Amino acid sequence: MADSTPLVIPLSLWESDGTEEAVLAAWLADDGATVEAGTPLAELMVDKVTVEIEAPVGGRLEIRTPAETPVAPGATIAVLHPR
Repeated sequence: MADSTPLVIPLSLWESDGTEEAVLAAWLADDGATVEAGTPLAELMVDKVTVEIEAPVGGRLEIRTPAETPVAPGATIAVLHPR
């Protein structure tokens, strides 16, 4: 059986401006939903700019961080389980 894939806040969002925290503004898919690779899953607010986080692989979404929660770079906000 294949391993699950963590959905991690990209470190690249912090490389240019020194921001240390962002807010997970909203989930665009429901917990337990089956999604395809490239599907927008969440909106992240970084310095008043909204960035979409996409699924790196297809699978079943397990949300671990609720919407409107502050998140740090590299934080795991969900896991994608193989189908």
